[in-house]
Amino acid sequence: MENIERPAGPTEVPAGVGEASTVQVILRYEDGSPMADAEWEGAFGDRSVSGRANEQGTATIAVPAGHTGPFRLYLRSFPERYVDR
Repeated sequence: MENIERPAGPTEVPAGVGEASTVQVILRYEDGSPMADAEWEGAFGDRSVSGRANEQGTATIAVPAGHTGPFRLYLRSFPERYVDR
């Protein structure tokens, strides 16, 4: 996973978020190619949101209004790819 807005690190909601907002992450396979159509789920305490990555592997996560602090991002399924070595 690569965070678009800042270098890779812990998954956190930006400080000061009080209204609903979005966070985007890029999902990639080990070889760097995008995880197009990967299913994900974001867990924000007792609330969760889910969706699919686009063709470029970008997941746009809607942060629930009022949530601050870290959240968890789970990959639920993704198209398997085999790389010839």
